[in-house]
Amino acid sequence: MFTNRFLFIRRLPTFIIVWRHNLINPITQISTSHSQELYNWNVAMTQSNKRKTPKNTLVLFDKLITQHSDITPDFITYLLVLGACIRLGNLNEGKRIHEYIQQRWSTTIEKNEEIKIHTCLVQLYATCGDLKTAEEIFYKEHLDQHAIPVNTLMKGYIINNRADLAVQLAECLPKNERNIVTFLLWANAIAQIGDIQMADRIHRELNTLSSSTQSFFAHDRRLINALIDMDGKCGNIIRMEETFKNMKQPDIISFTAMAKAYIVNDLPVKALTVYDHLKHTNQIGCDEVIYLVASNAAGKLGLLSRARSIHDDIISSGIPYETNEKILNTLMDTYGKCGDLNSAREIFDKLKIKSKPSISSMINIYGINSHALEAVALFYETKNNLSGNIQSILLSVLTACAHGGLIREAQKIFDDIPTDKRTVKMWNALVSV
Repeated sequence: MFTNRFLFIRRLPTFIIVWRHNLINPITQISTSHSQELYNWNVAMTQSNKRKTPKNTLVLFDKLITQHSDITPDFITYLLVLGACIRLGNLNEGKRIHEYIQQRWSTTIEKNEEIKIHTCLVQLYATCGDLKTAEEIFYKEHLDQHAIPVNTLMKGYIINNRADLAVQLAECLPKNERNIVTFLLWANAIAQIGDIQMADRIHRELNTLSSSTQSFFAHDRRLINALIDMDGKCGNIIRMEETFKNMKQPDIISFTAMAKAYIVNDLPVKALTVYDHLKHTNQIGCDEVIYLVASNAAGKLGLLSRARSIHDDIISSGIPYETNEKILNTLMDTYGKCGDLNSAREIFDKLKIKSKPSISSMINIYGINSHALEAVALFYETKNNLSGNIQSILLSVLTACAHGGLIREAQKIFDDIPTDKRTVKMWNALVSV
């Protein structure tokens, strides 16, 4: 029950392309634009993107091309409007702009400008989940030898759960083209896969860099945090701790990444030690993720007193947790693992929207605490309000029946499941009953 906080690419700017689609250089613009009027349009679109009103950027672009046919957009105009589509996640608008660019592609556009536009298009399609088109543009335009386009597609692969392809891209990029963002994304991809041999390779690659580059990288907190997260998820706790120890100024993300790694590697006591250090040095503030990690650690250890203490800390922090489903679900799960069913149910009842994971978790809590009848009752209480895929809930209630030996109830629930929806895990749960 953690957020995606540890996918450190989320901490990068929305546009990892260093040309910044939302900023233009007035001097460069005046010297390269077709007219002062185009410069004014580009400034207006820039300001719109800076104000985080990308819809207005699209409106401005449409006004430009429909009402001012005498003004020809340049590559900066295209970067700005494509950047707006990326920010909106609007693939249809992006395709429309892409088609417009193709129809009016100018032979006056320089090679470096082409690379920027094509890279922006790769980012658009990858961000919106169309990896096939992103790859077609990427390879057709021979972008695989340039760091920024490679980084862009790597990020697209990662957010679309194809970290394996991101790793392949990083490894194929010429060593002299790799930059700090390449290594940051590379580490994130390996963390998603959890392959310790891949983690060993990236460390070897980092060690082959010049001493000045290594020194520069060592001061980049984002990269070091990503390496800590990667080694933790790959199970190399010793190297993770060494990396952390060598950090110049670890921040809350560094500590939280390490604490989460301890949870993943079944070292909840160490996770609580990290939490206690942050608490005693007043470094937590309103960072909800460390509370989730600490609560999870208390649950793994079955320490009810610690669970309540952490709950009190959350209340004292000022975080509006009673409307935060992630925190409530974590607390509910923790109390359940600690055997405090009343507190778990009290939190469940506070949920304004009882999602499928919440219902499944509460049913599971009843099951592991030998309250199978309550689990079945909750299932029927919520069943009629559910739609779509409820396999996790069905599995939870069948497992609860197995814990409580409720043969008839389990058989009845199973018989009501359509034949094509019965999974191997459900059959196993029924057999367990």
